[in-house]
Amino acid sequence: MTPKEVEKKIAQIDTRNKYEKSIEHMNEMLPYVIQEWDVKAKFLKKKHDRLIAEGFTEEQALEIVKTRPIFE
Repeated sequence: MTPKEVEKKIAQIDTRNKYEKSIEHMNEMLPYVIQEWDVKAKFLKKKHDRLIAEGFTEEQALEIVKTRPIFE
């Protein structure tokens, strides 16, 4: 192997190791991310329902929920 080929092979291994670590990290975080989505979904549903209860139409409430930050 030429020095250039060795350098390229090392770069490929480094890249693969970075991806492997990234995937491991994502797998570790996944349960927490799912819990976060559950909380956000409940909040958005409650926000939508409260907007309607306060007199907004379904369309207005949906537009507000779609376009505004989750937590204001």
